[in-house]
Amino acid sequence: MKLWNIIWIGVVLVCGVGCSSFLDVQPKDKQSEKQLFATRGGFYTAVNGIYNKMASPALYGKNLSYELVDVISKRYQPLPVNTYLTALSTFAYTDENVKKTLESTWTTAYNTILNCNVVLENIDESEGVLQEQEYRVLKGEMLAVRAFLHFDMLRLFGPIYKLHPEAEAIP
Repeated sequence: MKLWNIIWIGVVLVCGVGCSSFLDVQPKDKQSEKQLFATRGGFYTAVNGIYNKMASPALYGKNLSYELVDVISKRYQPLPVNTYLTALSTFAYTDENVKKTLESTWTTAYNTILNCNVVLENIDESEGVLQEQEYRVLKGEMLAVRAFLHFDMLRLFGPIYKLHPEAEAIP
């Protein structure tokens, strides 16, 4: 009886140890951060994603290039039929559509800043993946994009410096 118990415990242990690599499956449509930044193409994929996000309607594809900023700055008067633009032009920031648009712009901008930070963090740790000139160009681009987005968020959501020079601003 003891011999059968020992055999069964041995079989269970062998099967349990043998299945660990079988159960460790990597998804084919996703990569970890370490895998992405292990190749030159991974860096360009990440940077391309950042530029695509900047071209989205929440940022420079609409809000920060012609619609939201133009209406707020009174470059044109919207037709009274469009309630969202009318509310925006009268600075009715409590209007539900205006709130959603401003939240979307804020969230997308800081999400893009976060992605810039991820690229910058990994670009310094990836010695030998990029050539020196590529390294400098990509690092410079990500620093510039991050600063540009911070500036636009300060411009839109920060205090008026002339009126309150000591006031706290956005993070």
